[in-house]
Amino acid sequence: MQWHDAMPALQDAVSATISGVNRGLKGWYRTELAEALLGRGDWDRAEHEAKAAVTVAQAHHARCDEIRANLALAHTQLRPTDAQALARAEQALVHSQELIDETGARRYQPEVHECRSHLARLRGDASAAQHELDAARRLYAEMGAIAQADRLAKEASSRARDLNRKLSA
Repeated sequence: MQWHDAMPALQDAVSATISGVNRGLKGWYRTELAEALLGRGDWDRAEHEAKAAVTVAQAHHARCDEIRANLALAHTQLRPTDAQALARAEQALVHSQELIDETGARRYQPEVHECRSHLARLRGDASAAQHELDAARRLYAEMGAIAQADRLAKEASSRARDLNRKLSA
């Protein structure tokens, strides 16, 4: 995705929702802005927007937007050098799972597994990381999201090759 190109449109959309236009989409736009900022590597602003998206979605009782916002927040916290951030990521994923269970919005389940895989990998738990990655890949395939399933299969294959190289060295 062209994060740089997306920024002006998303910032305009957030500004419009703040001024009252499409107020119901405010959480959604803030989530998209957080992901775009993350794509550009602006971790601090991404975290700020993700937190704002969670708050707005909760205020509007927009449960699906709240799931997406919590996933964006988890993405902003998946940093290998920060144990507290990893704990916040886990908390956001727990909340996402609770909302998925409450609403039945299963379309977000594979992404929760994918985030859990990343979290487990950052914590050094290769077995849990693989288990979660396999669950995400299976769900994507069941949903017909073949590109996502293929992406995860390639990622798993690449990680296995890297591990074999480390073990051989």
